[in-house]
Amino acid sequence: MHENQTIQSYQLLTLDNDAFTTYVFWTAVLLFKLILMSFLTAIQRIRKKAPISPEDLSIAPKGAEIKVDEDVERVRRAHLNDLENIPAFILFGFFYVLTDPNTTLACWFFRIGTVSRILHTVVYCVIPIRQPARAICFFIPCCVLGAIEKCRKSNCLPPNCRCSQALPPGNLPLNEIPQFVYLTFDDAVHNENIEFIDKIFNESNYGFNGCPAVGTFFVSHEYTDYSIINKLYSEGHEIALHSITHSHFGNANLKTMIEEFVGQRKIISQFAQIPETEMVGIRMPFLQLAGDNQYEMLQKYGFEYDFSRTQSNSKRMWPYTLDYETTQDCFLGPCPKKSYPGLWQIPLIVWKDKSGSPCAMADGCSNIPSDVDDLFNFFKQNFERIYLTGAKAPFGFCIHAAWFKAEEPPNAGQNRLEAYIKFCNSCKGSESRWFVSCQQTCPVSYPWVDNYDGNKECSRTKK
Repeated sequence: MHENQTIQSYQLLTLDNDAFTTYVFWTAVLLFKLILMSFLTAIQRIRKKAPISPEDLSIAPKGAEIKVDEDVERVRRAHLNDLENIPAFILFGFFYVLTDPNTTLACWFFRIGTVSRILHTVVYCVIPIRQPARAICFFIPCCVLGAIEKCRKSNCLPPNCRCSQALPPGNLPLNEIPQFVYLTFDDAVHNENIEFIDKIFNESNYGFNGCPAVGTFFVSHEYTDYSIINKLYSEGHEIALHSITHSHFGNANLKTMIEEFVGQRKIISQFAQIPETEMVGIRMPFLQLAGDNQYEMLQKYGFEYDFSRTQSNSKRMWPYTLDYETTQDCFLGPCPKKSYPGLWQIPLIVWKDKSGSPCAMADGCSNIPSDVDDLFNFFKQNFERIYLTGAKAPFGFCIHAAWFKAEEPPNAGQNRLEAYIKFCNSCKGSESRWFVSCQQTCPVSYPWVDNYDGNKECSRTKK
């Protein structure tokens, strides 16, 4: 099966699955071709005056005789070849769909496989062409799966395309690459958690291009105070989307995705006075992907990135575009199976708790310390696992702001906040560690690689 092991076979055999729909259509074309071959044989016998049985002579054209005609035999051999190969192709295609393949790859396999069978008949008996024309047509389906274009430096060029990989952009030496840190906050923002946020951000933390540190707020609708959202935006933070209803969207259709995220963008724009074009990223509730419906919505309505797809700590990947098939893990699907040129995916690299168990977000780790210093060391260990041993892929410190309000164990929320601020302060004075928004490491492809300008002013200055 595909990466998402929870998909059942019957779910793949529906018209909502583009791979299955394409399979059904081209299977019908192949079966229709098999029927047509019988008519082509009859037409060729009449044209060549070569009936197969004596009783056919009474209705055959004048001068007809029972004989073996090479042109008729060519049609019959082509028909026999179809009978030997088309059923096997159909059966193989059915089981191939059950493996939940990449949709783009599967669709092209069925299309090219069918067209090659038609061309095989044409060059064999309609307009005979000498070898290797027939052999090429025969072997095309065998080569399709391996011939689909892969992501390479030559066909995926910045700033609008990047392959999924752990290597840093620009092939720069690691000592020349800053360690980007995402400080992200999920869910509603209101009076009860804004005080924590205000304590975290200050002028002395390093952000992109010397600007103040910024965070990314994946905002849900309920309980959100939109005047505070406007305040955060004016201070330079990125405002991103987390849906209106904060529901599970694993089985959501395209209409639902549009209502939840495009609708939320309109709400925030109206009540927080933020231009819709400034909200370009999303994180799915519960990190539950919605497959191609999610990504089709993102591309159709001008979003630039998704930051929902988790990635194992052993494969620390940089953000990449979805022009080509990805090598990233997909633990909580359904996963996208089509190509979405220019749309960015930020891998959510998982943390590890004290026992080594993975946790997608920092506040999702169950086995963690409670003391301030021990918590700080826990944060630092997860950070250094990427900073010191990886390819310096952006480090996500992703939490829910409500995490700082916890009362159990005693003083848990206060200790977490102090440890969090201590971690941020440990990066002060280091130009090799930058607190950035998610958008700053995606589209326009890493301006610090090619277009870094140390004198460039911040786009919005913190007040």
